[in-house]
Amino acid sequence: MDIYKFLKEAERVEIIMSQLYLRFSNMYSGDEELAFLFRQLSREEDQHQELIQFELKLVMNNRGEFKEVDLPFEEIAPLLKRAEEVLRNPGAMAPADALKLAMEFEKSVAETHMRKAITLSNPKISNLMNSLGKKDAEHYDFLAKLARKRGILPVERVIPQAVPASAEAEELAGAVVGEEKTRPPQDAHKGN
Repeated sequence: MDIYKFLKEAERVEIIMSQLYLRFSNMYSGDEELAFLFRQLSREEDQHQELIQFELKLVMNNRGEFKEVDLPFEEIAPLLKRAEEVLRNPGAMAPADALKLAMEFEKSVAETHMRKAITLSNPKISNLMNSLGKKDAEHYDFLAKLARKRGILPVERVIPQAVPASAEAEELAGAVVGEEKTRPPQDAHKGN
C-alpha cells in the first residue's frame, strides 16, 4: 500500500479515537475522574493526529525516501469498525465497559503493526513512531490504573526485585561480622 494512503488511514484512526474518547467524556460528565481521563485521552489522540499530519507532509515532500507499506490495512479495519459502531450507537454503556473498550483499543495489535509498518517504510521517522507507541502504552496504563482503582481489573501484585546493595551502602549499614558483611534491608533503597 502507498505510504501516503496508509498514513491517511492512520490519521483516521487517531481522529476516531479522539472522537470516541470525547464522547465517553461527555457520557460520563457526572463522574469527574472518568470524564477528565477521557477528555485528556481525546486531546492526546488529537496530538497524535497532528504528528501524523506532519508525517504526511514529510512523505509529500520526500516521496522517494519512503517505501511501500507491506501491511494490509485490513488488520486495522476491525478496530476502526468497532470504534465507529460505538460512536454511532453508544447506548447506555457502563463506565466499566467504556474503560475496558478503551484499554482494548490502546493495546491493539493493529495499532502496533501500523506504527511498525510506517517505521519500516522510512527508518528515519522511527523516533516519531516510537513516541506514539509509548503514548499508547501510557494511555493503557492510565486506563488500567483507574480500572484497578474501581475494582474493574484485579490489582496486580508487584513483587519487588532484590536490588544489590552497593559497597558504600553495606559499609554504612553495618559492621563486619566475622568475614560476613551485613546488608541493609532491601526496602531501604526504595522511596528515594
